[in-house]
Formats: sequence, structure tokens, C-alpha cells
Amino acid sequence: MVAIAGGALLILSGLLSWSYDDRILDDISVRFFPIGIQIYAMGLGLVAVALGVLLMRRPAWLDPGKGLRILGIASIVFVLGTLIAIAKQAGGVVNANEGLYVALAGAVLATAGGFLSPEVHIDVRKWPRLNSNVEILIIVLAMALLLFTLAYTLTSRTARCSASSSWPSSASSVGCSAVVSVRTSASWAATTVAR
Repeated sequence: MVAIAGGALLILSGLLSWSYDDRILDDISVRFFPIGIQIYAMGLGLVAVALGVLLMRRPAWLDPGKGLRILGIASIVFVLGTLIAIAKQAGGVVNANEGLYVALAGAVLATAGGFLSPEVHIDVRKWPRLNSNVEILIIVLAMALLLFTLAYTLTSRTARCSASSSWPSSASSVGCSAVVSVRTSASWAATTVAR
């Protein structure tokens, strides 16, 4: 339940204002109109809610606690990077609005939900068997999502390294996506070898 509450707070934070200054990070001062990094926070929240629901069901072939730990830590890094970017560009932490603090609380709750879940030994023989074509399609879709996120991050107006205002948050979102995809690919490769 803690992880679901954290994910819900991350989703809610995307609908709130993150800064008082409308010149920061492509105008994240508007409420109920998410843009850029607020959409990333909402996406992280959706994944946290999904992992929280899986944590309550406890399937024998999946350990959502590990995913929540990684997602929670990545969310904290993402939110703190955004806070640093706002403080640097606007002249202090005082310019951060309520949405950023709600996102930070959600990230901490998602992390706590991951660390409070017990360790589960996963038996690879109990994993659901999929057709190899379906497994390849899942990997292709995950990589396409990663590439889309990378392309969106690098081509957005706020991701310019010369401005360096939102560079930490953009880099952290790409880094989080890369870590999740590498971990997913590694577990898939281990499963394939074990078969």
C-alpha cells in the first residue's frame, strides 16, 4: 500500500505546479497542464502503482520489490535533480512549488515500499512460458519506448546542454530508462539461458 500511495503522489505531482517562475524548465508553473518533466514523474508514478499492485498479489515468478527499490531511488534522483535545476536557475529552493515536494514525498514512499517488501527467491522454472516471438516483440517494444524517451529528451527545448538548466533531470530520466532496460534485458537473457 505504501508503494501505491507513493505512485499516486507521483501521478498527482505531475498535475501540480513545480515552480513559481514560468521561465524555468519550459514553464512548469501551470497547474493541471503537465509538460516535460512532469510527464516523466507521472510515468514513474504509473509504474510504481503497477509494481505496488503486483507487490500485493505476490506472483511466484516476479519480485516487484526489487523493481520498486530501483524505481524509487531513480525517482528520488530525478526529483532532486529537478530541485537542483530549479534552485540554480531561479536563485534558490524557495522558488520550488508544492508539486515538486509532493513528487519527492511520492518518490520516498515508493522507495520505502520497495525496501519494506520481503526478499523473494524467484524460481525460474515457475516463470510463465511465452512464445519466443512474443518475447522478442516485448523486447522490441521496450527498446522502442526507451529510444522514444531518449529522442524526446534530447530534442526538447529544455534539454539543451548549453542552457544546462534542466540537464540533470533529462539525464536522470534517460539514465533511469537505461538502467531499467539493461536490468530487464539481463533477466531475460538469464531466463533464456536457463531454459
